[in-house]
Amino acid sequence: EALALLVSGDIDVLAGVLLSGILNVMNQDPTVKAVADRGHIEPGACTYQAIVVRKDLYESGQVTSPVDLKGLPVSAVSSGPSGFLVSSYLAQAGLKLEDVDLGEIPSAAYIDAFNNKTLAAVSSTDPVMTGLLDAGNAVILARAEDILGVYQSSLMYFGKKLTLDDPDLGARFMAAYLKGVNQYNQGKTDRNLQILADNSGESLDVLKKACWPAMRQDGSVDYAGVEPFQNWAIENGFLEKGVTQEQFYDPSFLEAARVLLNQ
Repeated sequence: EALALLVSGDIDVLAGVLLSGILNVMNQDPTVKAVADRGHIEPGACTYQAIVVRKDLYESGQVTSPVDLKGLPVSAVSSGPSGFLVSSYLAQAGLKLEDVDLGEIPSAAYIDAFNNKTLAAVSSTDPVMTGLLDAGNAVILARAEDILGVYQSSLMYFGKKLTLDDPDLGARFMAAYLKGVNQYNQGKTDRNLQILADNSGESLDVLKKACWPAMRQDGSVDYAGVEPFQNWAIENGFLEKGVTQEQFYDPSFLEAARVLLNQ
């Protein structure tokens, strides 16, 4: 819904994940651009995204590797980041998404689905993942950083008003955003925890336990971390053709913001 509003000009900024739909839009509309990192997966960082499996399946030895998921009910969005993670994990055993019973259930239903055994595994991110693990019937089967390496999972996107009509406004917005990133990267301070609790509805306890996605201090986007997702989307028919780095990413707003911030 937000992507359609970005294209129509009803919203000017989208903070969202990397999706096939966004890449498709960029193939048609050169005014929609990724402009900054909003979160990425990297080896050595805290595990923000993972494939989580029911504890009884793991402890019994029934599900401990990719091949063991064959035919089992798994929750993920087939064309999105969660589907990309599950697909990449299954590929280690020569399997595809079609080899599992793939569905999509709301994250609020994960705990019940695990408890009543209607779901075997799910691709999840924090803080939802921490809540699921704390419920006691789930364990991490595979970590995103181990499967994907460096993955540019989330970005800030600008629409036509900022990329074409009023780039100076886009630069000022980006300067404010980089101030926010600097505050965020101070970590789990009392202030940051309270801000997140007030705006997310999550408890302080969950936010303290949960992993926070890594964000580059300078806001830069790693296009090399986009290409694996794009290649996968093309291979699976979610994307007709890929976009170039120039089509995807406009670093000029970060550059202008650093001037405004005297960086």
